[in-house]
Amino acid sequence: MNNASMFLLALSIILCQSVMPTVLIFPTEMSVLLREHRNCWYSPGMYYIARLLTELPFMVFGPLTLMAVLYWTTSQPPELWRAAVCILFAIQSCSVSQEIGLVVSASTSIQTALFVALPVASPSFLFSGFFVQVHHLHQVIGWITYTSHLYHSHQGMLQAVYGYGRAELACEEETLCFFSEPREALAELGAQDVDLWTKSAILLAMDVFYKLTAFVVLKWRLRKKR
Repeated sequence: MNNASMFLLALSIILCQSVMPTVLIFPTEMSVLLREHRNCWYSPGMYYIARLLTELPFMVFGPLTLMAVLYWTTSQPPELWRAAVCILFAIQSCSVSQEIGLVVSASTSIQTALFVALPVASPSFLFSGFFVQVHHLHQVIGWITYTSHLYHSHQGMLQAVYGYGRAELACEEETLCFFSEPREALAELGAQDVDLWTKSAILLAMDVFYKLTAFVVLKWRLRKKR
């Protein structure tokens, strides 16, 4: 369980460090964007693509460094593909988190965005499936879990670390191990039937959805300020 908590904490750090810089920086660009858009220097689409490209190195390098250090220092399975999958889910989670921040900051002022950003992003953390699993929630709110990108990233990481034929977990002789079998740990965490490709595809779909939403909101904001 400590291992699962560590992965969730890493994803939470990525969430906060992705949302807040976007919320702080993007509203300051709106006045410049509006002026240059009025002068027909470039279209909103070109600005948006340029912004995504400039964020790409930070979106990749930050989660890659964090997960590489954590994976090595916490003695995870020394298999390259497992580490690569964990890094991939961290990068995808970072991308979705950035787009959530972009949707919030594109639709409000910087003062409002600072107060709204974390409350908007917090359900992704609260409904990550770690604190309360989906089957324990009432069906009225249980569906919210499936909209959390942290839920899909976390389950993908757990499956990468404990699934796919991992050997029995090492335990000290004087210690009572409840989950010496990786399958038992996955079952306890509700990640026993997770497919990595499916989780990655869901995160990709979320990323595309939030990117399109942010672009639509941006165009609406520019049209409103004309």
